[in-house]
Amino acid sequence: MQATCRCGEVVLDLRGTPVVTTTCYCSDCQTAALHFENRFGILIMNEDGGTDHVVWRKDRVRCLRGAEHLAEYRLSRQSATRRIIATCCGTPMFLDYTKGGWATIYRDRLPPEERPKTEMRVMLRDRVGGDRLPDDCKNLPRYSLGLFARLLTSWSFMGFSRRGIDFVHREL
Repeated sequence: MQATCRCGEVVLDLRGTPVVTTTCYCSDCQTAALHFENRFGILIMNEDGGTDHVVWRKDRVRCLRGAEHLAEYRLSRQSATRRIIATCCGTPMFLDYTKGGWATIYRDRLPPEERPKTEMRVMLRDRVGGDRLPDDCKNLPRYSLGLFARLLTSWSFMGFSRRGIDFVHREL
């Protein structure tokens, strides 16, 4: 599978099966989504306040084209999570939790016909708005132990390596 930016200059190769597909409502995802909307005019947050993600092991993600266009954005200097943006068109591509072995691809970067269904909605305690969510998947107030177990299990197959995705590291 491939993930691409809006203009097609950046292409990520995604191998194997994703670890998990989530919609996150944490305050950090909401803050970042509003920043991207204000700065680049790109919506990544759903109408219900969630951001859709598909998580892959880092060793199964590589940049096929456009690595020179990728830059990182952090909510704060101390943040272990960096959001990677394609500067050619301002498209948010993925989140990289630098202390872990997984990359969180923004689901809308995948071709519509290949996007996996959401398996769980997480961090509903931070969700703004009161509309009832459908019960088509797990709706969780926090990150669940099951989610962490899946992340850690997938990371264990990498020998707990933090090997990252190759691109020129520069800040946005």
